Amino acid sequence: MRDRYGLSSLRTFTTLSNLFQGLASALYVFSIMRSVILNRESVPRAVRVIKYAAAVSVTVTFLTVVLYIGPSRHDMADALFCGNNRYFHFLIPLLAITDQVVFDREGSLKWTDSLMAAAPTVMYGIFYWVNIAVNGAGEEPYSNDWYGFLNFGYVFAPIIYGVFVLIAWGIALLFRLPRRHCPADLR
Repeated sequence: MRDRYGLSSLRTFTTLSNLFQGLASALYVFSIMRSVILNRESVPRAVRVIKYAAAVSVTVTFLTVVLYIGPSRHDMADALFCGNNRYFHFLIPLLAITDQVVFDREGSLKWTDSLMAAAPTVMYGIFYWVNIAVNGAGEEPYSNDWYGFLNFGYVFAPIIYGVFVLIAWGIALLFRLPRRHCPADLR
């Protein structure tokens, strides 16, 4: 990767998913404060779905590092704990997972919400592959294939993309399990 800092970092799913998580968390806190001030009992459903999608996104980041990037580079410690990685690849995803699975269990999430939660991964994948189609794969240190998916050949690229989409959707479905389902979805 040629530059891991600055605006070029906005091309990575890690950076984008963590920004999304930060935005979703701020929106959620604002909604809680608004509910308390207005003496309401719930956070708006749309805010809960956004927070859910953000948690799925940073979980995809975490699993990508643990299952793909760390092993492929033979250096899990660097991938997880070096510099900002300790926050973006490890701490923030684990906090989001813990919040989603352990603490934020009120209110139902519909099956269609799981599709919405996987949407950021789908959209990022489209951006990734369109960028390569338009600009070419390039070569290090200026490769547009910064995750190295084309190392396995163009034939496997759609398969890899499909696997990531299925992983994101699987995570979204798993995150629905511990939730308490309210009859009228009031919470």
